[in-house]
Amino acid sequence: MALAPYQRVYETLLTEIRERKLVPGIALPGENSLSETYRVSRPTLRRALQLLATEGYLECRAGIGWSILTHDPKPQPERDRELVIGVDVVSDDWGAFYYEPFLRGMRRSAGNRRCRLQLIQFDSENGIRPGPVDALALVKAQPADFQTLAGINETTPVVLLNRMPPQPDLSYFSADYRVESKRVVEYLLQIGHRRIAVISNSKLSESSRAQFDVCAQRIDGWRDAFRDEELEPPEELNCRDHSIGGIERFLREQRPTAVFATIGCCVMPTLLAAERAQMRIPGELSLFSFDDMGAATLPDVPISCVKMPLETMGELAVDFLSSRCDDPENTPPVHRIMSSALVINDSCRKLPRR
Repeated sequence: MALAPYQRVYETLLTEIRERKLVPGIALPGENSLSETYRVSRPTLRRALQLLATEGYLECRAGIGWSILTHDPKPQPERDRELVIGVDVVSDDWGAFYYEPFLRGMRRSAGNRRCRLQLIQFDSENGIRPGPVDALALVKAQPADFQTLAGINETTPVVLLNRMPPQPDLSYFSADYRVESKRVVEYLLQIGHRRIAVISNSKLSESSRAQFDVCAQRIDGWRDAFRDEELEPPEELNCRDHSIGGIERFLREQRPTAVFATIGCCVMPTLLAAERAQMRIPGELSLFSFDDMGAATLPDVPISCVKMPLETMGELAVDFLSSRCDDPENTPPVHRIMSSALVINDSCRKLPRR
């Protein structure tokens, strides 16, 4: 589900505040300027600003305007011990470019909330190891685990990151993969591409069912963008083999003008396959990755990507769990869809009009 315009402005500003891009004491530009920046009306903008003010992040003073009050409006909790928050990610895991921002946000909030992060493993069969913990912040939960986690949540607060479980009592902070993928393909369509391929990994095992579902949502977003333009999704450009050889054959046979890599593990094989197929990026082939590869070793051309607010998600998750443990009666489950930014780099080029 797409965010309302005021929610998108709210999430963007909240991310900049929580990630210290906007510092306390700084005055925001005037409302007219902000309305132009975010392409919304002043009433819509004001609704977002007032929501941030209600939560303690902003204030509006006569003759000065809106300014930043704090990165963290909540006071230190008063309790007699640290809370132990079980987390299922480590920074040296494969895909550190994805997991490390979550951990940075979690660590920052844990320091402010008198919490300690503890690495755990979780599965429905064996439960939480090691335990006990006061709460759980999980990035790797599988859809098959959601019902078990809903049961655990009755006594131990649980929040999921970049998962949207259907169980109403399970809390989450997540990007909407389908919506953000649609935005990627809409951009590529706007700059003249029609033969836009999508690359995913169909060989994911059942142990990687969550990644399989992630790819499926992102492929659905690819289809949605074409349908919204009253174009038939080009299913012949749906490549489900992310091996270097498989992608090379696909590129030689189909000759797409742009590729959308649905998951980080597809990016490097695509780059190598494009080199073998003698398709220069971006000269003959534009490349857009859903995952932000960050500091991962990549060639000289910066890869366009979706910038999810992962660090903010991690921080908000621990904030929520701390509040849920300290005051469960006044801390209901949270289901927050967080907006992302499209980062346009040199891996994409505009096609000339025909």
